[in-house]
Amino acid sequence: MARDFDKIRRVLGDGTTVALAGSASSMTGLLLHRLVGDPRVRTVVLVDRDPVPGMDPSVRYYSVDLSQPGSEERIAEILSREEVGVVVHLGLSTELSRTPDLDHEMDTQGTMHLMSSCTMVPVRKIVLASTTMLYGAHPDNSPWLAEDHELRADRTFPFFGDKIEAERQFVEFAHRHDDRVVTILRVGLVLGPNTKNVFSHYLARRIVPVLAGFDPPMQLVHEVDAVRAFLMVITDDHPGVFNIVADAVVPLATAIRIVGHAPLPVVEPLASPVLGALWSFGVAGLPGPFIPYLKYPFLASGERAASRFGFTASFPPVEVLGDFARAQKRRRIEAGMEEA
Repeated sequence: MARDFDKIRRVLGDGTTVALAGSASSMTGLLLHRLVGDPRVRTVVLVDRDPVPGMDPSVRYYSVDLSQPGSEERIAEILSREEVGVVVHLGLSTELSRTPDLDHEMDTQGTMHLMSSCTMVPVRKIVLASTTMLYGAHPDNSPWLAEDHELRADRTFPFFGDKIEAERQFVEFAHRHDDRVVTILRVGLVLGPNTKNVFSHYLARRIVPVLAGFDPPMQLVHEVDAVRAFLMVITDDHPGVFNIVADAVVPLATAIRIVGHAPLPVVEPLASPVLGALWSFGVAGLPGPFIPYLKYPFLASGERAASRFGFTASFPPVEVLGDFARAQKRRRIEAGMEEA
């Protein structure tokens, strides 16, 4: 395929065509909605196995399984046909799956195939949705972790290891293609009325297990703020890695009480088997590799994003948790009405 970068630059002058790859993130629908209404965006494309429910009919959807061998040729064909200027990779898993092998294929193979397709066509910019959880929760973490801090999450656990590998692929792509804009957004713990991720599922239970004697500060980001950060790097050029976080924090036990639930202290020697068993049976809890996040802080600095492109979170923790709690209550009421 021709590498006609001048053509892409002319297209960008008339409005950017943006492609979202993967719909694993619950933010995909929110970002699609905002992009469709943005005058700086000419066309919005979605590439994934499944469409996003309720998405605007103007979104050009292509059914592609990014993890399948040969998908890079199909993706490259789509990117070329639609004259895509910006690709946003939202396909990394945000929820814990009962089929981790499938998540592994999407997080690693899907990212590799997407990167390969972007080398075949003159895509000008690629953006990756990542997470501050990759810093790892450790007792010796500095108070505010900058973007150059080592990623010390448990690499042996695929949920973390696959995302660290995806970031590595993006960084290597940036080194090989200095004519492209490559941006990685490490977003804090996202919550909101529409959010579905590891932390939202953990907080959703009426009784939330915690570790006795530990109450780490949580750095919450409203889904609206997270989407706004992606819009900022899509519509303007900001290469590099950026933490997308809030300055204000809230202790975990306080967060649980704000959403109207009760923390259930579990002594540390029993934490791994108890929380793991609860998670296995779909009752509550988290698997063992997440237990450090219930003990130690992993607070990230948002200084770089604030200074480079002016991002600051607009929702304080109480509002983030309040919006989440109201949506949870509404869903319980609706579910009760359906059962009735």
